[in-house]
Amino acid sequence: MFMEMPSCPLSENNVIVKVGNPVKQVVSAAQDGKFDMIIMGTHGHGKLAKSMVASIASDVLRQSTVPVLVVRLPKENESGKL
Repeated sequence: MFMEMPSCPLSENNVIVKVGNPVKQVVSAAQDGKFDMIIMGTHGHGKLAKSMVASIASDVLRQSTVPVLVVRLPKENESGKL
C-alpha cells in the first residue's frame, strides 16, 4: 500500500549543518530536535569510504535512541549525474 504525504516537511529552513564528530553530531541533533527517525545515505565508494560509512552508520545505530534508516544512494554516471 502506497500512501502520499499531504505535505513534505523538508525545506531549506529545516536543513541542519554541523561540524565535528559525525556520529555525535547526528545523534545529538536527533535527540535535541526530538526527531522520529534518522535517515542516512551512502554511496558505498571504495573500501576505505565504505568502511568509514559503515562505521559511522553502525555507530549511529548503536548510539541512537530513535530508529535509523540507512539508504544506498544511486550511483553517478560518467557525467556526474545520478
